[in-house]
Amino acid sequence: MRKIFAEVDKLVIEFLSAYNDINTPIEGYIFWLKKKQMETPLSLFSHIVTHEFHHKGQIMTMSRQLGYTPPDADVIRF
Repeated sequence: MRKIFAEVDKLVIEFLSAYNDINTPIEGYIFWLKKKQMETPLSLFSHIVTHEFHHKGQIMTMSRQLGYTPPDADVIRF
């Protein structure tokens, strides 16, 4: 997982370098909706970071279900 997250970090740096004006909309094609959509780099980045935390929580929950105690992290459980 650490290797995968390191690769993700590289992609984030590449994205932020390519789109340094976070409020200028960019257009992209969403293949599953079969349409083009305009989003700002800020909204795309925010979505990715939020989604990453979702998966981090899933990994921690799965490890607990398998009987392991995951390391302390910044994930809040209810």
